[in-house]
Amino acid sequence: MNETHLADRLKAQERGLAQSPTACSRLLDLDDLDARLRQVSSDNSFSLRLNPQTIERLEPSTPPFDPEVERTRYEIDLIKDVFGNPDQYSDMLRGVEAA
Repeated sequence: MNETHLADRLKAQERGLAQSPTACSRLLDLDDLDARLRQVSSDNSFSLRLNPQTIERLEPSTPPFDPEVERTRYEIDLIKDVFGNPDQYSDMLRGVEAA
């Protein structure tokens, strides 16, 4: 599918939604929703608490310094910050140690 065809389809969909905003929505089956929520809430295996094995996996698995390349390895968690503000991380991106 080419970009022009996709753009035309999206514009047609937008026009259709403007004329009838509920045209693409389905009715919500409240009984089905209630049954699903009860099933999830009664399931004792579901937990939002972290167990010790999960916490262990969250710890960094790589050392802070890689002797092979003789520079610091940076945590993957920094990727959003680096992507959002590359100028702030320019030294790191060039492989230069900050003073």
